[in-house]
Amino acid sequence: ADSRRAISTRTLARVDVDHLREEAAALEEESAKWGDDLWTSLSLLRKRVHSLGVNIECVGPAGVRQLVLGMERELSLFKEKQRQVYEELAAEETTGTETLEHLEARFERWCADTWEEKKPAPRAASASAPSRRSPPAAAAAKPEPESES
Repeated sequence: ADSRRAISTRTLARVDVDHLREEAAALEEESAKWGDDLWTSLSLLRKRVHSLGVNIECVGPAGVRQLVLGMERELSLFKEKQRQVYEELAAEETTGTETLEHLEARFERWCADTWEEKKPAPRAASASAPSRRSPPAAAAAKPEPESES
């Protein structure tokens, strides 16, 4: 919701604004799905640990060992999966940051070039002051009468 408010419609075309809003909605949906998956996986692990704690007295020593090894394996898989997700996100963040820095430098060069093009060229003092010998603009625009020969 915050990303939708941040998109300014004053400087972008309607098509671009719609595209950015669609992208923001897709990213928010993806983030929500990722968070749901994370919490679902974590809650399943918590249930398994709780179940292990409750049933530990009912199972013999060999069964306890198998249950504990199974839980350790599940926890290791969960940690590995989350580590991979973290590394992917970190790589995307680095790439995004580098891209933004490159674009920022490029836009600043573009703005500086545009400013230099629009900046009025300095004129010499004699060229900017009207000459007393030149006729006024109205007299220069007046056509001369034709003479018949």
